[in-house]
Amino acid sequence: MKARRSAVKVCMLTLAATTVAAALGGSATSAPATAATAGRDGYGWPVAPFDREHPVRAAVGDPRTIFRSGGHGDPLGGPGTFSFHNGIDIDARNGTPVYPVVSGFVREVRNEGVIAQADDGRLFMYMHIVPAVRQGARLTARETVLGRVENWAHELHFAELTSAGAAVNPLQPGHLAPYRDITVPTVARLHLRGARGSRLAPYALHGRITVIAEAYDPPAAVPPRGRETFRLSKFARDRFPVTPAVLTWSLSTLGGRVVVAPQTVVDFRGGIPSDESFWHVYARGTYQNRSVIGARMHWLLPGRFLLRLTRSPLDTRRLANGVYVATVTAVDVSGNRSSLSERLEVWNARNAQ
Repeated sequence: MKARRSAVKVCMLTLAATTVAAALGGSATSAPATAATAGRDGYGWPVAPFDREHPVRAAVGDPRTIFRSGGHGDPLGGPGTFSFHNGIDIDARNGTPVYPVVSGFVREVRNEGVIAQADDGRLFMYMHIVPAVRQGARLTARETVLGRVENWAHELHFAELTSAGAAVNPLQPGHLAPYRDITVPTVARLHLRGARGSRLAPYALHGRITVIAEAYDPPAAVPPRGRETFRLSKFARDRFPVTPAVLTWSLSTLGGRVVVAPQTVVDFRGGIPSDESFWHVYARGTYQNRSVIGARMHWLLPGRFLLRLTRSPLDTRRLANGVYVATVTAVDVSGNRSSLSERLEVWNARNAQ
């Protein structure tokens, strides 16, 4: 029981970081970054060395899940706490000093974090640290020590927010630098579900169906160490995946006629949706890396990311009977991409020949 309470507390701290925009009085729904925001010069890393890339273990838009039910039925279908990750998690050993990436002042100090405001109004969140500054204190980039990392995962939760509190993806070009990612995201498979969540085979589809893509993005490779080295934590080489930054899909006939034009399912490059829309973006069966499911935290279990391709079920009765091709493309913030195409057969009795 004690282990469970500790695990839930850890996840709740992470979930709390995703809702800080509301606490600051900002909008809960993020819009893509403005041209002015995206066009600014980039900033260095919040931990030394500032001009060297550090391992990133979680991305903007990742699911944050705590499933509370257990015993009866599928715990993944039960109640819990669900939100979108509003920043990135940077590998950093406990005791690592954390510095502001942009000069400004301390807007808020929390038990396990600091929210700094830049002179231009942008907000930066540094969580999972023991604060060493006071509210209102002046901050100098790369010089002022905000605090030191202290948490079980040996990581710093870092987020960039607009002045209104909306999340901005710090890994997009023009923000955190240097950052290089050459790994390619993967669309693993499609899942088809009926009106009541029943699993469907890809042949003889009829009625209203939900089309779901299981996709993931392998984390960027751990940067090589040099003379200006930094000490990696014991979790630095975790190969757990993250959510792709962008997912699109389209549907066409076997002959190539477009039935559903390419549509963007989700785009985390500029921000995140409101937490209320979590189960409209992700499908049941989704859980985060090291998720709390039922009675315990599954420390060594990678996450599973199932994304709904449409907000409402696809009505196949509006399609002629026949074979169609669904194509799903996953893209990361660096532009790496891959696609998966699968054939689906529609066979509604009223359209039968």
